[in-house]
Amino acid sequence: MDVSSDTAGNCMVEPLAKLPQDVISSSKVHLSPRSPLECVFQSSKNEEMGVASVSSETVNSRKTVTFSPLLPPNGSTPECMSIVETPHTTFSTTSQQSQLASDDLQALATEHGQRFLATRGSSLSKPRIQWAKRVKVKEIRHLNEIPESERDALWISLADQQMNKTMVRTTITMMMRGETIIDDDPDFCTRGLEFRTKAGSKTRSRYKLRVRSAVLNEQDLQREEGITDPDFIAMASMDESVECREAARRRGEQDAKGVEKYLEEARLEFPDVLCRTPTPRKGDHGITENAFQMSRDKQLR
Repeated sequence: MDVSSDTAGNCMVEPLAKLPQDVISSSKVHLSPRSPLECVFQSSKNEEMGVASVSSETVNSRKTVTFSPLLPPNGSTPECMSIVETPHTTFSTTSQQSQLASDDLQALATEHGQRFLATRGSSLSKPRIQWAKRVKVKEIRHLNEIPESERDALWISLADQQMNKTMVRTTITMMMRGETIIDDDPDFCTRGLEFRTKAGSKTRSRYKLRVRSAVLNEQDLQREEGITDPDFIAMASMDESVECREAARRRGEQDAKGVEKYLEEARLEFPDVLCRTPTPRKGDHGITENAFQMSRDKQLR
């Protein structure tokens, strides 16, 4: 909708959407100045539809023009409309009580050469950006002002890193020797270290080589045939990584059981702090595989 001013100073609104016939019988609406702080809603037949007060405010380079109806048109509920302009964005806020226009009404208003955006009805559900009038600033301490004991409690220190590296090397050595490490061992944890051993490293390298070769071969075939199909390249990669995905799924299920066990123990110890979390349903892991299979069947067809 375009809004412009005529020679009489009236703001004429040309609607892009259909307006209610019982309120507006023509394609134009006038916002006629009544006083410095009031304007009159009129149809093209000069029928008065309502009186609104006009206020303007500029705060932090943001200009707000507000139209607040004093006399509602045709007995409808009044509506307050604010048009806001900032150097970086333009938006408006409008109540959902007015019967002046249909839900799909959108208008562009012009004042002093500046562009404003006014929206109503269904457009109110669209996301909007609004800047706070007041900025809240919270000071934080400089790192040099935080005591060393507090820093050690908040962040990992150099001593902690060295200790973690030592524990990782010890755990990997135990895994390579074939020593049994229980899952509940507080000192040694094998999770995440599966491919840090020599055997695990060779297995991962073999999987990577297979996937890389499958992708390169598929690219060569497509280049020879003069086609480009990224989906088939992706499927070639996924075909060779089935074993990796299955192993990752099994590890994830095992981790989920461990987390659930830990939460159950924590709930017994702190019943008022932790709430019950939903347990993953059996079979949820198959969603990704089924989606991949459906996509692959569609491509092959």
